[in-house]
Amino acid sequence: MSAAETMEREFYRTERVAEGVTRIRCPVGELCYLVEGEETAALIDAASGYAGLRELVASLTDKPVRLFLTHGHRDHSGGMVQFEEAWAHPGDTRLLDKLRDDEFRSGYPKYIKPKVYSALGPEYFPRLFDTKLHFFEDGDTFPLGGTELEVLHTPGHTRGSVCFIDTARRLIFTGDTVNRCVLLTFPEDSTDLLTYRASLERIQARSGSYDRMLASHFNGEVPAGGLAELIACCDDIASGRDGHFPAEMFRLPCHAAFEPSHIPTFRKDGGWGNIFYI
Repeated sequence: MSAAETMEREFYRTERVAEGVTRIRCPVGELCYLVEGEETAALIDAASGYAGLRELVASLTDKPVRLFLTHGHRDHSGGMVQFEEAWAHPGDTRLLDKLRDDEFRSGYPKYIKPKVYSALGPEYFPRLFDTKLHFFEDGDTFPLGGTELEVLHTPGHTRGSVCFIDTARRLIFTGDTVNRCVLLTFPEDSTDLLTYRASLERIQARSGSYDRMLASHFNGEVPAGGLAELIACCDDIASGRDGHFPAEMFRLPCHAAFEPSHIPTFRKDGGWGNIFYI
């Protein structure tokens, strides 16, 4: 293995979170999941575009892999250009189209970890393919052999945000829809609060289909009661009972339901869920 290949491989950390399910921790902290069936495999999200993801996935499974995106933000979709095809919800078409601009695509890691980006250079954010996009809709299922992934459309963080339910393993992959730090702060892409709350209720209504919730940031685990906490947070914002703390996310002024700590994505009171909104 060359020095470059070693460096690429070391960008990522993997851990088995269930039989046939591997969590991939990516360089900027975002998480992807490789879900293997008996016949095919699914890669849920493609991270921010650092080199080596495609090679890493190929080292983890010998099954054919399809890429499914929870939403179109570049920290989850930027790496899709390492794959020939990808599947996403049409509600995020505008975001996905922007990824055809390589300068925009690499902007997230450049903003989050500028020193790392500068040290590596643009060659570590390769465009291998002009990725062909396919679109799915709410309720679509994708058989993998022995299990399947079901699409649950959950607009809020973005208009095309989805969750995926692994029916046999009783897992739900929530992307950024259920997360300890939920951003409803993107004027062109996020929905209103009530739409997001309705999405959380949809997930709650399907609780009989899953036993574990896997998110796409932080440690990847949604604690028991985390979903209910976010629903309650929505209700507090809607009624004006939240803290309405002035905040800023990605240079956008906004408010937070709970006071952020010195690390803005964490709550000062040590609680789990927070919502940032305009």
